[in-house]
Amino acid sequence: MTVTDWRADLDRLATLPANWDDAGSLPIHGPVIDRAEALIAILPTLPDMVDPLSGGVLLTWQRSTRLLEVEVYADPQPLRSLYVTDGIALEDTTSEATLTQWVMDVTQ
Repeated sequence: MTVTDWRADLDRLATLPANWDDAGSLPIHGPVIDRAEALIAILPTLPDMVDPLSGGVLLTWQRSTRLLEVEVYADPQPLRSLYVTDGIALEDTTSEATLTQWVMDVTQ
């Protein structure tokens, strides 16, 4: 995924209306997009996928047996992340330093 790709994905997600999935999902507002862009900008590698969540964005990095998913919502909600390596799940919701390390681990 290139910078142009993920920016286009975020722009597309910002246009989704309420109930975009026919399951009552919330729209994804500008502050969520801004927060996702800011997070991507500080991480060492671009995500492999950018997907919608109800009112949020899911960023995913995956290589072989390693997976990192980060749920981004508007402040003040914390980031939520799941890192799986070799079948072992580790969770962290607040540390940008840990997320940076995990991105580096997954993409190496």
